[in-house]
Amino acid sequence: MKTFSLPDLGEGLHEATVVEWYITNAQAVSQGTVIMAVETAKAIVDIPAPEDLFFIEALCPTNALVKVGAALFTYRTTEDKIERHPPSATTSVSVVGSLVEANTTASTQHFILGKDRFNTDEQRQAQQNLSASTRLLSISSDRQPQQLTGARLSMSQHMTHAQQTVALVTIFDEVYVKQSSPQGILTQVINGLIASCRQSPLTNAWLIDNSLIVHEHIHLGIAIDSPHGLFVPVIPKVDTLSERQISEKIKELKQQTQAHQLRAEQLQGATITVSNFGVFAGRFATPMVMPPQVAILGIGRLYRHNTLTNKGDIKTRLVIPLSFSFDHRALTGGEAAKFLATLIEKLQTPLSRRSNKKPQV
Repeated sequence: MKTFSLPDLGEGLHEATVVEWYITNAQAVSQGTVIMAVETAKAIVDIPAPEDLFFIEALCPTNALVKVGAALFTYRTTEDKIERHPPSATTSVSVVGSLVEANTTASTQHFILGKDRFNTDEQRQAQQNLSASTRLLSISSDRQPQQLTGARLSMSQHMTHAQQTVALVTIFDEVYVKQSSPQGILTQVINGLIASCRQSPLTNAWLIDNSLIVHEHIHLGIAIDSPHGLFVPVIPKVDTLSERQISEKIKELKQQTQAHQLRAEQLQGATITVSNFGVFAGRFATPMVMPPQVAILGIGRLYRHNTLTNKGDIKTRLVIPLSFSFDHRALTGGEAAKFLATLIEKLQTPLSRRSNKKPQV
């Protein structure tokens, strides 16, 4: 009998979640037939039969999180002989089996650590407290907990690492834009971000081992929410694209994200990120910087504000709330504030003065 283990998935991935088994026990399988599917932080991967085999048993249930190298299933090749010597019903075939036989009454007994130190009344009170806690837990837990898997597990791990690593600071501001429609705001903000990164190049950098790596081009991460979790696909060299090209690329990435069709290479290499959380709700937030990046820009929910002009007229303007988070280990407060000031200045520039041509690099 042979055991098949989870192979190296590459790209720095060390674990996966079992999504589905396509084969049942005691089934003959041809080489290349898909036996199971697992989900990594990047994608869903089918695992085929490594050779012609007779499937014996799945060792991991659906939704189980398994590490690279962990046993997935057992099988025998079509050339193996079937052993017909089943173990005796009264004899244990493993250490675990021996332990179970030796402790057949363990599941029906209740033990209190250090009970010899307490008198009978104290032991009885402790047992009553334990029973009350158990009943309360059973009442409050009316639903089974859902194990984090795939993209959501990856998000949890990355966010935990970021929270423990980054010296996070967020500054907030708002900008009036001379536009009657909120359509196309994201593209305008990205163009302003490009100008701000050129003015403050340290914001378009990676912090690795106390070294700041400043990038020549801007590889922009776009945070996109989906039913599968949060994804941040990257637009490489966004500073070389026109507004129309940027808009088309964002639309394409959104469609791929919702369809769960992003490739692993599309999620790598971001030098700065934009989160347009305001499309759902909220004017301001504290977006988390994901190492090795040192900055992320959040766009809040747009709203209209009435202002009084010098002539006494009431004018309605569109307002964009901005939240700029940065890693204070890499950037000073002044550098972050200058970035945001440049962005506000660019967004306030009348549309007629902006060029839709490809930026010069």
